[in-house]
Amino acid sequence: MPNSVPSLILGPPVEKPQLQRVVYERLRHVIVTGRIEPGQQLKIGELAASLNVSANPVREALRQLEAEGMVSFRPDRRIVVNKLTREDLYDIYSLVIPLEEMSLQRGLKSLNAESFQGIAEIYQLMIAPDITDSEWIELNRTFHHRIHELTGSPRLVKILGGLHNNITPYLYLALAEDTRMKQANAEHGLLLEALRKRDLAEATRILSLHLENGCQAIDRLMQQNK
Repeated sequence: MPNSVPSLILGPPVEKPQLQRVVYERLRHVIVTGRIEPGQQLKIGELAASLNVSANPVREALRQLEAEGMVSFRPDRRIVVNKLTREDLYDIYSLVIPLEEMSLQRGLKSLNAESFQGIAEIYQLMIAPDITDSEWIELNRTFHHRIHELTGSPRLVKILGGLHNNITPYLYLALAEDTRMKQANAEHGLLLEALRKRDLAEATRILSLHLENGCQAIDRLMQQNK
């Protein structure tokens, strides 16, 4: 496990009102993409130096990430990236699946040619032969997020986004299975076709199967990596 955080330099100076948001987004990104691993200790001083900012925006960003379940402030004053257990995995998916189904049922009513085309274009990028795991995972988040947005419910979008934040680092484990990306792309393709036909029952069936398969793939790899 790495002993230090990766370089996170923000680049050009950021206006003060935006600084905490940018620091939060940068830290969230490196956790979600697995650059900072589950279980790794975070030190505010190291993060601040890596980002070239003071400690305050880092501390505030970490508190926001704690509220989202991504990090924990321990009684011994250590801050660590939360590590998903098998029980956590199934607990999260027990929430994700019905909420995703609700999102689909609400969103399909608002689907039009433009929004469908946007989702279809993301799918085409996902099936590119030379796509990396990191690129695919980011597109996968966007694919599902576009469906969430169709609901017109910022609260539902935020809840689902938070749950996916907890799962996303473990998708890298799932993609270690040679067939998982191909299988997931096939499931996305079937879902897209059901959306095109506005077949709610079929779209819901495929979405549920897709999520269950993802959960099981993560579980298998978690067991292998014990």
